[in-house]
Amino acid sequence: MNTAEKQILARRREKPFIVSDLHMHSMGESVFQYIEIKMHQLLRDENAEKYDEILVIGSYDRSVIVSEHEKDGKLTNWQRPTAEVFENKLILKCFPGKDYVRHYASLVASYFALQGKRSDHVSYILPTEKECWTAVDSLALETVEVTDAVVLGVELFNFTDENTIWQGDDEIFWATERLESGKQVTYLIVQFSFWADILYRIVHKIAKLGHKKVIFTAKLGGIAEDIIPNATLATGNTGYINGQFIKWKNVFEKSKSDLLMKGSHINSPSVLFEVSEWVNYFHKFTFVDSEVGYFALAAKEANLDFGYMHFVSNNLTKIHDEDLSNERSIEVLEKRKKLNAEIQRLIKEVI
Repeated sequence: MNTAEKQILARRREKPFIVSDLHMHSMGESVFQYIEIKMHQLLRDENAEKYDEILVIGSYDRSVIVSEHEKDGKLTNWQRPTAEVFENKLILKCFPGKDYVRHYASLVASYFALQGKRSDHVSYILPTEKECWTAVDSLALETVEVTDAVVLGVELFNFTDENTIWQGDDEIFWATERLESGKQVTYLIVQFSFWADILYRIVHKIAKLGHKKVIFTAKLGGIAEDIIPNATLATGNTGYINGQFIKWKNVFEKSKSDLLMKGSHINSPSVLFEVSEWVNYFHKFTFVDSEVGYFALAAKEANLDFGYMHFVSNNLTKIHDEDLSNERSIEVLEKRKKLNAEIQRLIKEVI
């Protein structure tokens, strides 16, 4: 533990939201598998209850015990929280983001509770605004070339050919491409989890560096009952985040595709918050995830042209065989190849 982290440990702890019953969550029985695949090996150990405290903090530290269950085969958003044992406390370190720390603490506590194990020793300490901004400011975003648009998200390696030169480090990758239209686009890949408000700060940083148009592509959940996971693309121009409605000019407003659904979006700090009661309360919204609202809010504040083009990974209202617990299966990956090809076409049309 470095000095700054020891100072963090002296601050006030908070208790996470806990899913203690599989049937209270919109994912049903699949929620435990979703949680388990994200657990560090020290949490899976049968002696994990021995710690006096399990504490989730905001500190990006790849020098300690890295998870054995990071997302092999991915180059985007593949890093998981790391761990360090200090004075019989298990310290879990996330990239500094308030919702990300809340989310991971909720995952950990629910992981124990759903197995009938003690979870009262799980707490979290929120990072300060300064800590969150310092983490984003430390990223080498100033090296990313300013072009007609920057696309941030997943599967971007597949947008380019084998002759494309990618640059970067252990935190970000980026490359540029000249399109047939003559426009130039920058693709930006983040290797750690850019959960929720982390992305808000990244977008503001991008704007400060001179970028004028940002496009976001990833995955989200569907709330509308008729949405089929891994068969639907999503976009829109309205959202609800932290108690406020926002509206923006969507760069995909005129885009057309047989796979595309346009609708309203609600931001959720954590997948685990999306229990059945939550879904019933917010059932009038079409889509949900933890990032789109923050991305849109930052783009609107910074006067950036913006749009999101996502695929739907799961349905919160109607249980399907495909959800967040099995999204790396061969069947799902094959379906997403088709979706990502269409996403690529739609994005390049609006650059």
